[in-house]
Amino acid sequence: MEKHNMRTLQVLSLLVLVLVQHQAECAVKCDSTVACFPMSAPSCTRGNNINLRFFMEAAEGYEDSTIEDITSPFSNRTITYAFCPRVDELQAFNLTSAPMYASINHTSVQNSTNYTYFVDSVNDTYVSAYGFGGSLSVAVPAPNTSSQVMIVTNGTYQCDNEPNAILLVDFLVFQISLTSGVFTYPGAVAPQENVTEGVSAQPQGVGFQPTCTGGLCQLDATLPCIGDPGIQNCARCYKNSADVLNKTVQIWVSYYGTDNNGRTLLSGSSNPLNFRKYAGASVYSTLSSSLDKVSNGASLDPSLSP
Repeated sequence: MEKHNMRTLQVLSLLVLVLVQHQAECAVKCDSTVACFPMSAPSCTRGNNINLRFFMEAAEGYEDSTIEDITSPFSNRTITYAFCPRVDELQAFNLTSAPMYASINHTSVQNSTNYTYFVDSVNDTYVSAYGFGGSLSVAVPAPNTSSQVMIVTNGTYQCDNEPNAILLVDFLVFQISLTSGVFTYPGAVAPQENVTEGVSAQPQGVGFQPTCTGGLCQLDATLPCIGDPGIQNCARCYKNSADVLNKTVQIWVSYYGTDNNGRTLLSGSSNPLNFRKYAGASVYSTLSSSLDKVSNGASLDPSLSP
């Protein structure tokens, strides 16, 4: 088994190396002229670009004393991370500074010393995939669906009763399933005027894949789990706000199904969760080591805000 574990980690290390070598090669602009939109059109072709955006809400009252521009993006608490990856390439994407936006409401410099402060009451903070909602509300996923996931919550009770502690998810797995290059919405019923309001359905096989099962972290049994039932993920305790400043949420994305030419999408076979039963905590540390070496999102671009 030890030899098998070592081989598994070698494979994972190779995956990380491939991801490190891949950087975002196209401009942030990722409209229908250069990318597919699987929730509608154009449909997706293996190897071509896909419009992929994640968004979250910054902590209420967030204030950065170093930003004096009245047009500061923090006047709008919705923060968008935009990517333009290739369909069917296993890739990891960093939501840079997302933990800070979710939990810190003030930074300041006094006598050459940096000070940071958690918000007085940390709220549950979610990351959502834009355009991955139900059939009647495609743009914004509804609560308690697989396209929306908790990344920050109050950690007092799970972090040694530290009153200011937070729990942070820094590693997520997201899957995209396509049928002939588009999403399918089984059971969806379109609304008809004066007849029915319609029935919303979630895109099949799409969304965040939980890294916790039954309240147990599958990547490292020592880590707590947070999130809504059925969509829980491994988290870490942070008791000092300064430790959160440079943290990043990383999302690994893989693909399943077929593209618009009927070709089978293959990257799902390399989904990081496939390796957890072999290497346990080693998988978590190996994958997480690539945090600062893969694609970073372009956040706060007004033209891409949902």
